[in-house]
Amino acid sequence: MGRGRKPKYVNEGFFDEESETMHYVLGVSFGLATISDKRLIFRSKNKELIEIIKRELESQHKIVNIESRNSHQLEIYGKGSAYLITSLKARGLAEDKSERIFPKNIAESYLSHFDRGFFDSRGVIINTNKKINIGFYFNNAFLTDLNNGLRENAGVKKTNPENNKIVYPFNDSLRMYNFIYRDWDFIESKGLYLKRKKERFNIEKEEDVFDTDRIKIELLDGKTVEELTKELGYSSTQSFYSAFKRVYGETVGRFLKNELGHDNRLYNGMNLG
Repeated sequence: MGRGRKPKYVNEGFFDEESETMHYVLGVSFGLATISDKRLIFRSKNKELIEIIKRELESQHKIVNIESRNSHQLEIYGKGSAYLITSLKARGLAEDKSERIFPKNIAESYLSHFDRGFFDSRGVIINTNKKINIGFYFNNAFLTDLNNGLRENAGVKKTNPENNKIVYPFNDSLRMYNFIYRDWDFIESKGLYLKRKKERFNIEKEEDVFDTDRIKIELLDGKTVEELTKELGYSSTQSFYSAFKRVYGETVGRFLKNELGHDNRLYNGMNLG
């Protein structure tokens, strides 16, 4: 830093206050942050994730493109960085990722936000035999505690990780998905998620979600498109319409008109995609 240059601002007390936002950023940090005595570095191929970190930390530091690594980096240094690093270490974030400890005593109301942050930074979506699975590659101790929380709060059945990895089968992946996005109205309003990652999950899961006539039956029974959109975790009704047409080969409107006739009150006046 040059003489007389004003230090770049960052909210050094960010990790001191318990909140949904703090725990999402904490989850991301455990997955990708690099720390030393004086520097805190966030690096990812996904620029959107780094932009979320910069925004929530109110950092004036620049995001730079690291072409040699095909990634984007936010490096926080100077005033405020040391306290942020101390705060992260106090929560179990060691310099070596193999030694990072799952934070203790996270309130149940915040756990889904932490897990979503970790998913956005370290989780992978795997398509196996047309069934999606969520996988994590990290140290065994951390993944064991992550899994224990998911078993208790999301109802997953998977047992402990092996060889620093854990892969959840489709049913467990769907349970996890429903858990980490359960506060969807808040999540969407605050922008605390990766849109492409969530949409990829939706696209790859839709054949499993729509693999029976349950959705058609619920529409015929009077459930609204808006209700189904929220229940299935789509970001908008248009995404639901697109998925319905892609799987069934017809629009929601055409299906309802064919089944119920032109005067049915269920769809009159509605935008049915």
